[in-house]
Amino acid sequence: MSMYIENNLTKDERVVMKAQKSWLYLLMPAIWLVLIFVLAIVAQVYISKYTSHEGLYVEISTAEKMSEFDSDSRSLSESEKEQWITLYNEENPETPVSNWSAFRKKVEEQYRQQYRDEWAEEGEALFERTLGNKAEAEEAGMGFFQQLLVNGGTYVNIVLWVLFILIGILPFVRRLLLWLSINLALTNKRIVGKVGILRVNSLDFHLDKIDHVQIKASLFGNLFHYYTLRVVSVGGAGFDNGRTRTDKDTFVGISNAQEFKDMATRAIELHAEEARKAQAEEIARAMGK
Repeated sequence: MSMYIENNLTKDERVVMKAQKSWLYLLMPAIWLVLIFVLAIVAQVYISKYTSHEGLYVEISTAEKMSEFDSDSRSLSESEKEQWITLYNEENPETPVSNWSAFRKKVEEQYRQQYRDEWAEEGEALFERTLGNKAEAEEAGMGFFQQLLVNGGTYVNIVLWVLFILIGILPFVRRLLLWLSINLALTNKRIVGKVGILRVNSLDFHLDKIDHVQIKASLFGNLFHYYTLRVVSVGGAGFDNGRTRTDKDTFVGISNAQEFKDMATRAIELHAEEARKAQAEEIARAMGK
């Protein structure tokens, strides 16, 4: 930052104040990036579960077994169900159940663990023997979403990480590059600045061409004390409809925006006062002649 400012100073010009950038401006997009990454990992784990042969075998076999269990249990009376629950509680006193729904979940857990144990022993050979191809797997009772993952698991993964890049990484990188590119300083003669890397916008307003300096903050800006600062030239418009614009005269993520504004306001007023005095002296000399 200092190199750009120093390289653009004239011989009799000095820096009065530099705008300081707050790294907290990057906090929210960083949190968003981490959140999106975690969601992508969770989705990846879920997809892997249903696109792996082990996941297919366990889930489909369990679904088939539970379908048989539900079909058989329809013929049971309430008293018979109570007997099953009582028998289960006697055999499993450490994890008792109180109703048929909870008992059913326990049965499903047992079937699922049983098929995991079978897979651990036989692996791919078991899949080839019981679910030899995807068509058979689909006929075994998979839902629409599972079928989608099985038939297009690779494409789903590609789309998943493309979305992560688009809505997670790119916004963070864009804000980071914008933040890194900000250069802004008040000198005894002007306000000079630059923002942008690929498309660079430069600002160079002499004090007599500046109307005022505006500052604005979002909810998080107020919370973390970083602000958007805009230099408004004489005759220039303010914030467009109350919304900040990343423009050649707008600088974001400034921590000392209020101090910069106050210093710039004093400099503008002092420069205007000196200009009025010089004009008055010139008029007095002209009248004295």
